[in-house]
Amino acid sequence: MYVWFLFGFLFTACNQTQVKSEVHQSKYCTNQMSLFSVPDSLKKITIDYQLEAKPLLKSIEEKLDTNVCGELVGFGLILENEDVVKVKYRKMCDDGMISCYLGRKEANVILNLKGLLLIEHEIVPMDSVKFWMRKNFLKKKVIKYKRTSVLWDVETPKDSIEKAFAAIRDGYLLVYENLAQELFSKKICELKTSEIDTLKKRLPFTVELDLKRTILLPPPPPPIETTEEEE
Repeated sequence: MYVWFLFGFLFTACNQTQVKSEVHQSKYCTNQMSLFSVPDSLKKITIDYQLEAKPLLKSIEEKLDTNVCGELVGFGLILENEDVVKVKYRKMCDDGMISCYLGRKEANVILNLKGLLLIEHEIVPMDSVKFWMRKNFLKKKVIKYKRTSVLWDVETPKDSIEKAFAAIRDGYLLVYENLAQELFSKKICELKTSEIDTLKKRLPFTVELDLKRTILLPPPPPPIETTEEEE
């Protein structure tokens, strides 16, 4: 009996030590995670990066069970390493209505078929994406870019695409860090909940899938006008 008790105690202790070790090894503090965490209200799905835009959009909508035109729809994108990144997409439908999106301060990230990455037409190494964002997103408390869009080629390596999403997330964290210093003279991990909420309002974490390649649905043909002679 004593041997089994000792074994159980040691097993439990080892498990607790492992859990504590995993928590300790996390590179994000609670405040940082709250800035980009995926809420339970959003579905979490995987996507096939090699699909053309229209089939990709259809696949996403089927998994999310939604079909919304003109609005940003959010979900959790599950990466190969089981990490989850919060992303959004906008379905544009040609329904005869004129839609305007003024002042879209958007940083465009594009990956070619070899995985080469460009931000705002500037070639940026993957491990430098976060530093580019820190340098360019915030200028003397003025936020230059409100969101980040990501576009890739159907032949772009999956690994490169997912590294880009992770790099963008880390870039946002550096921007938030600078913003926290300018607004509160603190590091993110030292902020109060109310101060974290202020950061979220000033710069919402918004990473948008660029699906502009999607073929717009044509509007219905105009009615055929008839003349009195035809009648």
